[in-house]
Amino acid sequence: MKFDDENQMSLLRQIQGAEHLANRWRTGLLKPTRRKRGLALRYLLTWGELLDEETSDALRDLCVATTV
Repeated sequence: MKFDDENQMSLLRQIQGAEHLANRWRTGLLKPTRRKRGLALRYLLTWGELLDEETSDALRDLCVATTV
C-alpha cells in the first residue's frame, strides 16, 4: 500500500485527534459520554499501536469511565 502526502496528513490528523481527546480527559475538561467512549475506542482500535502509552492509557480510562 502506497502512502502519499494526503494519506500521511490524514493519519497525522487522526493521531492528533486521539491525543487531543486524551489530553482533555486527563485535564478534566471532558465529561465521559457514550459518544466520547465510541471515539476513544475507535482511536484505540485503529491507531493503538501508533499512540504513545500515556495517550493510550488515558483513552482506556475514558472508555472505562463511561461504562460505569
